[in-house]
Amino acid sequence: MMLTLHLLHANQTGDVAALQRVLDDAPAYSCLLKGCAPLHTDAEDVFNDLPPGLSASDKLVAGFLFNDQMVGFVDVCKGYSQE
Repeated sequence: MMLTLHLLHANQTGDVAALQRVLDDAPAYSCLLKGCAPLHTDAEDVFNDLPPGLSASDKLVAGFLFNDQMVGFVDVCKGYSQE
């Protein structure tokens, strides 16, 4: 049993579906972040939402896999926030 990190890609249907399952399985995360239960488009939003002034090349989305099943994810934007 091993925890691994896997880069996720918006154009990979399996990556989007696995990320959506993680979001659906953790409704408290969506409630905390957006004030509502997870929506069926939330995984796509993770890939597409960018802070002002950043582009897709500044963003990295990766999934934490445990025994080949995604159990979490990280959404990182290079250069955010520079306050």
